[in-house]
Amino acid sequence: MRLTLFEQHASQCLDTAIRLSSSESPALRHCLSAGERTRVDAFRYPQRRQDWLTGRAALKALLRRQGRSTDTAGIEFPAPQLSLTHADGVALAAGTKDRTLGIGIDYEVRRD
Repeated sequence: MRLTLFEQHASQCLDTAIRLSSSESPALRHCLSAGERTRVDAFRYPQRRQDWLTGRAALKALLRRQGRSTDTAGIEFPAPQLSLTHADGVALAAGTKDRTLGIGIDYEVRRD
């Protein structure tokens, strides 16, 4: 899988464990905390809500891999050890547990 190779390469280059997760599907409402449901319900536009939920699915998967709580209600971006990006229905989350290292990720869809 490409993410695994990228994860290994980034971890080696930065000399710290980098973890990545992706999602093409939105997080399901019943999997959200009360705080997350409040936040998603505040979005006015359906596409923004869909993007946010897809991002949360990727972020929750990443947090699970890191052995952390998957409740994202208290996470605000930019966040030093977490990054989240989405484009064209795909969300990517990146993270490190290294408190001295910030991380950022961006995903752009290739267009002709």
